[in-house]
Amino acid sequence: LYRPRRMGPHVAEFFDIAKANTLSVLVLVAFTAFLRQPEYSRLVFLYFWFLNLITLGFSRMAFREGLRFIRKQGFNQRHCLIIGAGKLGQQVARLLGIHSEFGIKVQGFLTRHPNKLGRTFEGIHVIGLYSDIEKYAAVTDMVFLCLPPDEEQGAEKMFQFLATTTMEVKVVPSIYEFITLRAEAEMFEGLPLI
Repeated sequence: LYRPRRMGPHVAEFFDIAKANTLSVLVLVAFTAFLRQPEYSRLVFLYFWFLNLITLGFSRMAFREGLRFIRKQGFNQRHCLIIGAGKLGQQVARLLGIHSEFGIKVQGFLTRHPNKLGRTFEGIHVIGLYSDIEKYAAVTDMVFLCLPPDEEQGAEKMFQFLATTTMEVKVVPSIYEFITLRAEAEMFEGLPLI
């Protein structure tokens, strides 16, 4: 409920609010049942639940939209690196450029190919190799890992380093390039299935 949701939909946040609100009202009902005070009507608890849900939902939505407006103006920005300058990394850069309301500014690409250094994709420069991640860690808030499938060894080393930092890591699976319009993603015991 309290984690940052720059990129998430309002509906997911509203459902989290509804779950927390429902649980808190149930605890309140259970607590008042043990008190030997005059009984409260169940309708009062229902009204409280409904009004609390609407008030919290709309106030959080208004606050979030205010933050999005501020971020579009260039304030409250987070700085990110895109690791992988291939098609997938370029698509992530393009989408982040379109959605300025997320407040995520791309500092550059890191690549495994030295011949791509200095090139520009989607208006963003390739500023280093995978091994340069340590150099940029201090000035980066977020990392998007957009690695090709044949780069598992490099990814393992990067994950080991990223685990020691405070950067938020977003992994964009390379299988995304092969998904058709009819594919769906599901979770099975913590494993993503497509």
